[in-house]
Amino acid sequence: MAAKGGQILKYTIGVYSMSVALRPLLENRLPIQGKFTKDIRLGEQEGRFLTVELSGRQALFVLSDILADIIVEHLQIRYLMAELAREYGYLSERERSEILVCTVRKLWYGGGKERLEQKKKDISGRVLACLLEGEGTLALDGVLRFRMKDCVAKWKRTLQECARQAVLLSERKQFIKLLRYFVCMRDPAIRYVQVQREGEAYILLDEQGNRIQVTAEDAADATKEDLLLSGLLDLSPEVIDLGSVCDGELKGLLADIFVGRVRK
Repeated sequence: MAAKGGQILKYTIGVYSMSVALRPLLENRLPIQGKFTKDIRLGEQEGRFLTVELSGRQALFVLSDILADIIVEHLQIRYLMAELAREYGYLSERERSEILVCTVRKLWYGGGKERLEQKKKDISGRVLACLLEGEGTLALDGVLRFRMKDCVAKWKRTLQECARQAVLLSERKQFIKLLRYFVCMRDPAIRYVQVQREGEAYILLDEQGNRIQVTAEDAADATKEDLLLSGLLDLSPEVIDLGSVCDGELKGLLADIFVGRVRK
């Protein structure tokens, strides 16, 4: 690196641990940066690194912004994909893709577009510090490892959160599928059941409005929804009237299990 004022600053920039074609990524972003574009000249990429020459220190700020953008839009994605492959390889490719989309959406847009720009500015400042303190060589994955530990930790936490949600959703789908099969295999014990809320519980009424007594295991941790589902599974009615039920999530669950039998 050389130095100051109008002198030339020279850097070698790349990524050790990821296969990233850095030159085209820089070229695509340079025209957007305005008047200081002419002060940044790119050399040829050799392996995973390329040379960059800057005329004056103002170009350092422009380069830092560009590299921060590349870190967020490329290195972050590659890091998340590697984590998915390492930690969740047992999931299908589609499930991993859905987790990746969920994670990126939360990281990028969890606080709105302005929040994303603030994050990029923060990363840009860290990159700038590396450029100013370094010896002329900058590895972007080194920036992740040594200057962005808090950011990377948040990426990983968000990924784990989205993965947990995906696993729970998958388990829920399997649970519904199993119960749906159970219902289909049973003969209805009654034609019609109306569900009503009574205090902190749900009760079942027949067509004449009489209360139906059902046998359900009253486990200590069973919720009123658990007890209702148990009773309905036991009766497997042809028609389930949920017109008096306000819980939309419960209605959806019962409609998924008792396909074609629920009146909302």
